[in-house]
Amino acid sequence: MFVAPAEGGAGWAASSVLPHLRERGWNINDLELSRESGSAAWVALRAWMRTRRQRREANLIHVEMGKLDLPCFWYALFATAGGGRVSVTVHDPPVVALHPVAGILPQRWRALRTLTYRVLAPLLDTRLERALLTRVRAVGVLSEEATESWPREEAPRAVRAMSLGSDGRGGQGPPSEGEAVLMAGYLGPGKGIDTLISAWETAGAESPLPLWIVGDTTDDTYRSWIEALQQRAGTFPNPPAWLGSATDEQWRERFQRAAIVVLPYRSSAPASGPLVRAMVEGRAIVMTEVQATRGLLHNEENCLLVAPDDV
Repeated sequence: MFVAPAEGGAGWAASSVLPHLRERGWNINDLELSRESGSAAWVALRAWMRTRRQRREANLIHVEMGKLDLPCFWYALFATAGGGRVSVTVHDPPVVALHPVAGILPQRWRALRTLTYRVLAPLLDTRLERALLTRVRAVGVLSEEATESWPREEAPRAVRAMSLGSDGRGGQGPPSEGEAVLMAGYLGPGKGIDTLISAWETAGAESPLPLWIVGDTTDDTYRSWIEALQQRAGTFPNPPAWLGSATDEQWRERFQRAAIVVLPYRSSAPASGPLVRAMVEGRAIVMTEVQATRGLLHNEENCLLVAPDDV
């Protein structure tokens, strides 16, 4: 049984690997945990109850989770508590889930958010995470470096590294035939989009190519920040095109049509989906030196590496 979020990088990774597993003869029931109404724990509990038969028949329950995918965390916790054989892929080690206790209560009201993050989180977050990691059969991570990211006393019993693969290339030409500079992915302060906008104010005025920004944010606290960047960038001589979120087909097409992929991250998980896609599509890459680049990118060999926040 394969459990994954319905959106985001972990969901994309799961949807990419499932067809290949089925081609190899695996009989897989897959479950997408969407953001239904109610707390993450309640969403997970409802899904856990609905899938009783599938869990009984499954040899293994595998859960894909990024640090923001709290319904997946709680589903895995319920499954291990119920005695199931569970493995997980952790996309942001050593963080398994960011404040899993936030999945217990709805976060619509300020009083509940204050209670969650100032009182319950310091008391319960680490305990909930350890309750999961001490019960799962194995933890998968997406690079060799990530296997060493846990402090020794907190590491799961079994950690296995696996490479983050991707679909094969299409028939596009070399980067010199590309149509745009592309930044793609989740839009938030950690992705350095504001640094890119500052750089484009100068570089864009001289560029024969447009800048495409593909992606969105699921965090309402970032929306006003992004809107301010859009207003500022709208005054540039060669303003960026903000293309919003994309389907899998649109995502691939944008990368195939790009000349240069720019990833100005301030920090990253051990693996970056946009970086893998850029490499698979044979695009030119400009990226900051973060965890996801280790072992993959080498300055002036297959990319240009710069320091985070270096406009």
